[in-house]
Amino acid sequence: MSYKGKHGTYRGDYGRVMCQVEIDGDDRKTRNIWKSSITLMVKREQQQQQQEQMTTVSRQQHTELLNEIRDLSAMAERLKLKVEDLG
Repeated sequence: MSYKGKHGTYRGDYGRVMCQVEIDGDDRKTRNIWKSSITLMVKREQQQQQQEQMTTVSRQQHTELLNEIRDLSAMAERLKLKVEDLG
């Protein structure tokens, strides 16, 4: 978690809407903060795994995919016109 640009450790609930945290480098041992202000910080290992799972394509691959989509759309339109002619 982060508090005013510092990182800290969640220590547990403090009532129903607050929790107790220990902030690294803070002058107080613990602080009570609103639960709504806490966001999960993803560890670097998890971030790397997420990035590895993401798919990237080159500009050429992107262009080829767009061309295929355009061709398929044109084929679908021609098929629609043929079906309308039959009906």
